[in-house]
Amino acid sequence: MKKIAFILILLLSGNAFADENFYTRFDAAYTDGVEDGVKDGFSWQTGFGWKWFGALRTEMTFGYARNDLGKTLGGETLHGRVSSKAVFANAAWDMFSVCGATPYVMAGIGVSKNKIQKTRVGTVVVPKKRRTAYPWQTGGGIGFSLPKRLTLDIGYVYTNLGRFDWGDLPDKDVRLQRFSVGLRYDF
Repeated sequence: MKKIAFILILLLSGNAFADENFYTRFDAAYTDGVEDGVKDGFSWQTGFGWKWFGALRTEMTFGYARNDLGKTLGGETLHGRVSSKAVFANAAWDMFSVCGATPYVMAGIGVSKNKIQKTRVGTVVVPKKRRTAYPWQTGGGIGFSLPKRLTLDIGYVYTNLGRFDWGDLPDKDVRLQRFSVGLRYDF
């Protein structure tokens, strides 16, 4: 992950992409677990992208998500926390634009490092574990044009972060709903 972050910094610091089709992005999100046992949390992501033919965008993002565990899992009381660092390759289609508002749909695939903190499920203690997974996501939102080449991005993304290692319990995917607000800057 450190190598990927280093490459992103190099790409963003150079003038090679100083073009009107190149953009960077950052957003923060409230996340909510889809399945039993995963509670709400937060996430953020940053990245860069390229606009093709005006309506199609491709982008690379690096993000972090953290959610608490609670309630029950299989009838047992659950306490703990899960987190994930992920790199995604996304594609987005800007459908149309009306008065500076542009709705879009997007989808992406990636690779993640998923971690479960020391967790307790009933009387079973799950030790801290890490696992590499292959997540995917899909969603949509609206971009609002702002002055100074900025776009306010409000979106919803359904994300499957991939498998988490639950020790002696069956492994399971962690699926989240992300409700995000962020900015895009066009060069």
